[in-house]
Amino acid sequence: MQSLAAEALPNLSAAARQASVSDLLAMTLRPNPADPRRMAQRAAAVALFSPYPGRREPKSILAESLDGVDRKLLYPAVQALLQNDDSVARASVRKVFNELTDRDLVELLPAIVQAIERLAPSNEMFGDGIRLAGLDLLSRLHIREGMTLCVAVMEPARCGAGKRVEPCVQYLQRYGAHAKAVLPQLREVRTQLAAAAGAKAKNEQVDRVDKCIAAIESSTVRPTVISLSEFKSRPLAK
Repeated sequence: MQSLAAEALPNLSAAARQASVSDLLAMTLRPNPADPRRMAQRAAAVALFSPYPGRREPKSILAESLDGVDRKLLYPAVQALLQNDDSVARASVRKVFNELTDRDLVELLPAIVQAIERLAPSNEMFGDGIRLAGLDLLSRLHIREGMTLCVAVMEPARCGAGKRVEPCVQYLQRYGAHAKAVLPQLREVRTQLAAAAGAKAKNEQVDRVDKCIAAIESSTVRPTVISLSEFKSRPLAK
């Protein structure tokens, strides 16, 4: 019943949608022994942040803005969703990454990094969505840990490597010459991709990695790179 109610809310009037935000955020944190897989939490996530994969309507309530949302409710809700066993629940919050302020990111980046590191065990076919969105965010912020994670997430031996390698090499090149630090790991990925390709005359993923390696080796760009702990300790505007 909770899940059905959450599913209905995005279809209601603008006033009703807005009035439901706090209750939906609270719902993501409410334990229920009868719901060990946290399906109600997933329903709340879909209502708040992003429709279920393959659907565009109704538009989720917070899809376009976090203005006025109580951060005391938002932060623990997002942190909890990023730990859900279901990748759909995790990936729902990626839609608001561009709406997060630096103050929001100080609170949420550790949970985002954890969601990148560990693939959700359920609905695995959607599991890379939140991981790639997190890497996009880390690389735009030039967070140092993002370089190692860009290489780690490529996972040549896991199904769907092609959909991971292309964005990961793009994100990695945002670090410019700093990415030389992970070239040994990147070359190992290249070796694994080439072995998987076997006798094929051309492998797009190997080619992408080769171009990435060459770009990093020749790069003279050195953006300011900071660690996650340094980002969290920066003075923030009041």
